[in-house]
Amino acid sequence: MQAHLTLGVRLEDLASLVGLSSSQLLRSFRRRTGTSPHQYFTRLRLDEARALIVNGPLPLAEIALTCGFSSQSHLTAIMRREDGLTPGALRV
Repeated sequence: MQAHLTLGVRLEDLASLVGLSSSQLLRSFRRRTGTSPHQYFTRLRLDEARALIVNGPLPLAEIALTCGFSSQSHLTAIMRREDGLTPGALRV
């Protein structure tokens, strides 16, 4: 999942990769991680975005695209929902 931040990974592809049906993968993944594959993937993207925001001079729009978000506003909306702050506030 980490290697495919910008592309995304379909549930069916993950399930096929590990030899499970989609529903089996969902149950097993949730049991082991406490979250869905989609939520986990979003957290990976946010973790990467946070690191780039704090540690580098890249524009926020470029960070958003690098981390697999469709736009800076998409990154902002997800970060606000998950963290309660915006990328701009994190950068300060």
